[in-house]
Amino acid sequence: MTKLTMKDRKLLYYLSRNARESKSALGKLVGISRNAVEYKIQKFQKENIITNFTAVINTVAIGHTSFSMLIKISKNLQKNDEVYNYFIHHPYSIWAISLSGTYDLFIEFIVKDLRHLVDIIKEIKTTLKDSINYYEIHIDQETIKVEHLIKDIYKDLKLEDHTIQKRPYEEKKLDSTDRKILSVISKESNLPLVDIAKKIGSTWDVVRYRIKQMEEAEVILTYFPEINLNILGYTEFLCKISFHNINDNMFQSIKNTIKENRNVTYSFVNINSMDIIINCAFEKIQGLDNFLSGIQEKFKMQISKIDYYIVKEKLKFDLFPEGLLKE
Repeated sequence: MTKLTMKDRKLLYYLSRNARESKSALGKLVGISRNAVEYKIQKFQKENIITNFTAVINTVAIGHTSFSMLIKISKNLQKNDEVYNYFIHHPYSIWAISLSGTYDLFIEFIVKDLRHLVDIIKEIKTTLKDSINYYEIHIDQETIKVEHLIKDIYKDLKLEDHTIQKRPYEEKKLDSTDRKILSVISKESNLPLVDIAKKIGSTWDVVRYRIKQMEEAEVILTYFPEINLNILGYTEFLCKISFHNINDNMFQSIKNTIKENRNVTYSFVNINSMDIIINCAFEKIQGLDNFLSGIQEKFKMQISKIDYYIVKEKLKFDLFPEGLLKE
């Protein structure tokens, strides 16, 4: 487990707010030199604390939505690898994690509409018919919280919370240049404009203008480093809370409780059943127990079931996958 200094934690915080911020500006915010910022970032990458730099692409603003699958696969090691690779390379999968518990995989997809969703599920069932035991589908009705660095990391630094909220957006039409840019920054969001331009066969001023346009249209919401929380001593969990006999006011209270928890990074409401899916991370299992038992105690009359699964490995995170590039 790697221990972070106060300045390490401040730098991770400011990188998570905007990973494309200049190193000079980051240095002023953290209270270190530009060279020290560069050294620390390189050290984070070398120690696998930062695994990648990526971007949050607003799927609603480009006319898409998302759905997820919890999947139980056959206990065959060779077939397991085939299933994992299928979802890692799927042109519309944006997030894939392996789990320990009742389910083995959680996969999130981006889709254009209901027809597209149905086609993807049919293809999965046909291709993996001998490898999947059972699955359940969750359609994102409402995102409760998106935060790519748990507040627990910077809880004592008196820094402003930075949570991304979904809001109403006007759909923006993308051309091939926009799509190429989004494809690059979803995988390497810290690249200089010149390098992005080289990768897409354009010029840096065109790239700068297009990125500014997409930021203003809120197609690009933020840039951040993917943090390996396991290296920092945390265990990640995926939780599912199911409800019954719940009114709107009580449901809003539950959502607020989840949103305010400093160890929750991602949560959404499933339109099919009003279940809530939660991704969170704790240093000790007692932290998860306290979180879930607190919810259970406060809302025991409205909760029918709580399940949780240990996140074993992040297999994929790419909010602008190959399928979107080719549309």
